[in-house]
Amino acid sequence: MQVNSTVWLGALLAASLPVMVFAQEQPTSSPAPVTKAQAKAARKAQSKEAREVRNAELKKLEQNGYGPQATQQDYPQNLIRAEHKAANPDAASSPPSR
Repeated sequence: MQVNSTVWLGALLAASLPVMVFAQEQPTSSPAPVTKAQAKAARKAQSKEAREVRNAELKKLEQNGYGPQATQQDYPQNLIRAEHKAANPDAASSPPSR
């Protein structure tokens, strides 16, 4: 009899599990719907922020010796040197270690 009640209890729990899962998926408060204009404004603000960060990084590299218009022969070393100087202002005179 003990085995039958255990099996019955297990079957009952297994059958009620999906109901409990769906009950927990319901949000307590629904978020306000976002209009197309609000979504566009959010994307525009995010894009503007990313552009400002990118331009600030490029300006910092240019101040430390990187020139995107420099010759192709200088490209990797020029960029590496500028990144090293920007990251370590104290070690600006020493070359980057490999």
